[in-house]
Amino acid sequence: MKHLDPASDGFRNLVRARVQSCLEQSVQASAASHILFLVLEYHRKSWGLVGGAPRAWATGLEEPGDLDVVVGGTMEDVDAVVRAWVSRVPASATVERTKLGGYRLTSSSDVIDLWAAPATVAIARERVRDSKRYRAVAKSAALSLDSLVLTSEGTLYDFGFFRTLRTGTLELNHTHIERKERIVAKAQHLCRTYGLTPDLTLQGMIAEEREKRACHSSQLALQF
Repeated sequence: MKHLDPASDGFRNLVRARVQSCLEQSVQASAASHILFLVLEYHRKSWGLVGGAPRAWATGLEEPGDLDVVVGGTMEDVDAVVRAWVSRVPASATVERTKLGGYRLTSSSDVIDLWAAPATVAIARERVRDSKRYRAVAKSAALSLDSLVLTSEGTLYDFGFFRTLRTGTLELNHTHIERKERIVAKAQHLCRTYGLTPDLTLQGMIAEEREKRACHSSQLALQF
């Protein structure tokens, strides 16, 4: 995939096929993931795969990490899915509530973050709106290279992902950001991994965080 021209005709379809294929292989190789997607199907819940895994599979430039799965339903629906998952996986599997109200499902082979689409921070706080549920999830990503969503219907949504591959510029999608230091660290990682240049807003944030660290280091030095 990394050898193809991001501006070529059909590139989006090739990315979708690549991500779908990699997801199917990953799910077949993991009992915990396989059971989760079976439970989602049984409960007739749509889903979207977001975050690092689709990005890694689309580009082939990094290893996929955790699976981030957003569910088309309420948190009560997600609660029911998690209960069903727990009843079908080995007792060694664990479930934790996340700070943002979702779940982290951990098995011997997988870590899966699961939450309801309306609970996505930017959507819940009405910073992002869209008539298409999973397109809104794509828009909610702070960084353009994180804005890739593959849905259970096989639709692929993005908000700057393909543009970033074409232009080589990592974009900040919106400025309503908590924990800027985390976004800056993620942006720097993506720029190093993909050979990207941060946009002007990100450059300013990176410079600001560097100044904060330098100031903090100076204060520590003065204490000694």
